Order: sequence, then C-alpha cells, then structure tokens
Amino acid sequence: LAEPIMDRVRERIRRTPGAYRMLLCEPHLEPLYARRGYRPVEDPVWVDQSDGPVLWPLRAMWAPLTSSAGWPAGVVRIQGLPF
Repeated sequence: LAEPIMDRVRERIRRTPGAYRMLLCEPHLEPLYARRGYRPVEDPVWVDQSDGPVLWPLRAMWAPLTSSAGWPAGVVRIQGLPF
C-alpha cells in the first residue's frame, strides 16, 4: 500500500516550492523511506505541543527536491499546533 500513496505524495510535493521535503516516522520505517531517497535528520527535532515544545522521540528524515539541495545544519523546530 505504501507505493501508490508515496507516489501521490511525491507528485504533489513536486508542485510545491522548496528545496527539500521532510517526514517523521517510526524507526522501523526508516529503510522504506531510505529506499525512496530520504536521509536521516541528524540534529534534534523539536515539535510544538499544547504544553510547549518537546523533543521528537522517533525518526525525522529528509529528501532533496533539487540536485543542489542540502539539509541545513542545526536544531529543527516544527511549529504549529496541534501536532
């Protein structure tokens, strides 16, 4: 089931401006996304919650949308409620 869903998401993302895409996933899904070009985000990822920001406990991954795209170094902050 993942293939057709991922294909539709990729197609929609291609029409969205930006240099890369990011996803949050369970650790056991990392190989699935790695086969599709995603790479681990090595820096901490914080997400907003109603009680304040919390460190994302699972896996964050990114993939370039252009050949020159790179992931920016440093802490990642995902803003917006609810998450």
